[in-house]
Amino acid sequence: MKRTLSREEAQKDLVYDSYYQKGNYGTKIWQTVVGFLGWAAVLLPFFWIALPFVFPNIAKREHFLVYKEELQTLPFLFIFLAIVFVFLVILYVSLTF
Repeated sequence: MKRTLSREEAQKDLVYDSYYQKGNYGTKIWQTVVGFLGWAAVLLPFFWIALPFVFPNIAKREHFLVYKEELQTLPFLFIFLAIVFVFLVILYVSLTF
């Protein structure tokens, strides 16, 4: 038989996060800025490496140097990340059952 919980009992079991509460604007702004900086740190290296290949005119104007190793690294990186993505999707879908 299932036990029925009151709202107060259920609230004790749930995770408390001040980000989703009313007010706390300082926490919301700080955590949002940190989140954006974290994603920028993840994505910026990819844009930095891809810039000379996608926009060669800008790369020449800004004096970007392109090395042969970068050409070999990008396909390997994309293949590796695609394989990791497939494994993570399989893992997360299998964990839902």
